[in-house]
Amino acid sequence: TPLINAELGIGHFDQAIQTLENAFYRGQMDGKNYEYYKSGIQFANAISLKNISNHLSVKNLGSNINSTASEYFPSISSSDSLMIITRRIGGGQNEDFFESIKFQNNWQNAKPLAGKINTTYNEGGQKISTDGKWMVFTSCNYPEGFGSCDIYIAENINGVWSERKKMGDPVNTEFWESAP
Repeated sequence: TPLINAELGIGHFDQAIQTLENAFYRGQMDGKNYEYYKSGIQFANAISLKNISNHLSVKNLGSNINSTASEYFPSISSSDSLMIITRRIGGGQNEDFFESIKFQNNWQNAKPLAGKINTTYNEGGQKISTDGKWMVFTSCNYPEGFGSCDIYIAENINGVWSERKKMGDPVNTEFWESAP
């Protein structure tokens, strides 16, 4: 219901459960939907920021990762040893991928990805596979693109990234696909 969504949106999980129970007892919702929504609300409450904020800390990664340019969309391999970021370079007119390797618990100086993945067009919004061998990313304004921004994939072969490969139809359309 809209009221439950509003309560969830402002983090009032207990009130959302109460509203849900009232809807169920008034016959406005069947048992299957009631259980589905209740478990979802309980899960959202369990992982909400108010419950985990005591376990989080923010740490600036320093000049090995951060520069005077804009860096964003970090992706970290499941082994916690490789980080790939998008960095806006060339006076902010181009986005490329940079990587940092963790050595002795410190991230090393971020360098452009080796291989043919960075171009004069914009690459960004990447997600790397858990093993660090594949990367799915957004790229904009490529001449062969379906729309202004499309989804591509590249493979890491012995530390060198392959050229991008189009995901094609039905993933890419004439619309703007971004941040896979």
